[in-house]
Amino acid sequence: MEAGHKPPKGWEGARRLLKRAMSVSARVLLTGGLLTGGLLTGVLLAETLLTHTALTGWGRVAHAHKFYFSSTLVEFNPRAKSFEITVRLFADDLELVLRRRSGRTVEVDRAADAEALAFAYLREVLRLRGPDMAEIPLQWVGMETKVDTVYCYLEAPAPATGLRDLAMAFSLFTELQRGQVNLVSFRDPVHGRPRDLMFREGDRFKVVIFPQPEEPASPNP
Repeated sequence: MEAGHKPPKGWEGARRLLKRAMSVSARVLLTGGLLTGGLLTGVLLAETLLTHTALTGWGRVAHAHKFYFSSTLVEFNPRAKSFEITVRLFADDLELVLRRRSGRTVEVDRAADAEALAFAYLREVLRLRGPDMAEIPLQWVGMETKVDTVYCYLEAPAPATGLRDLAMAFSLFTELQRGQVNLVSFRDPVHGRPRDLMFREGDRFKVVIFPQPEEPASPNP
């Protein structure tokens, strides 16, 4: 997907949510105004951003950013029985990773194989497992670039349990910066309010905990 093109139909809301999440406004973070409104998540991310921007100020251009953060939204689509995944990240970080892996300069908004290279990388660093611990394959949907930001769109077949007890490992860009923080928000219209997971260097698989579905009430004898 070339720069300036719209994301796949139905994904615009996810992009708007992630755009808010990647804002460097401490006020938004501290009030938990990210993907789910979680105060703890907001405080932790504000701490991360303040740590990495304290010496540079808030107004630096993207290529000089001193905080290392990505936000990802995983939505369960019960009709399609699939996960719709939107990864929002900094373009310069992705280009650096792809350059190291390919041995050449890769401009994500110009290189003909940028999407193939990005997908190959994401398949290594973003892994999903169902409740039976079987690996869930990722499918590439597309990618778009907005100035200094890249949106990567993926899908994956969902098990019968949806997001409940889904296991995920996500080591995006941890090979670049030890302070990298990757926030993942999970939205499931079936099993209740969104959940967040935060991944840092060295983290392994984490499980998404949604409440068990309520059993239907038994009729009175």
